[in-house]
Amino acid sequence: MRWTPGNHFYLRNDGDTAWVDATAASQQNNQCRLDVPASSSVGNGQTLIVDFGLTFLASFGAGSKNVYLTTTTQQFGTSAWRLGGTWTVDI
Repeated sequence: MRWTPGNHFYLRNDGDTAWVDATAASQQNNQCRLDVPASSSVGNGQTLIVDFGLTFLASFGAGSKNVYLTTTTQQFGTSAWRLGGTWTVDI
């Protein structure tokens, strides 16, 4: 998933070749469904909280998954991908 200012949400396509704009409607790939009306973002100072309304599909597989994060800013560019935590998926 991807978020950009203005509350624009994106989901990666199945071929992992492009971002699909999900801002106007919910989108789905072969791993999950991004429910945009259930997604939100709020910022305060240097803190940004983005809540992605996700439903995982059976093809994604249940169990422990790693969550990786990156950021992009005009001043500093794009950071390296970092492990942000783990998530247990129940399907």
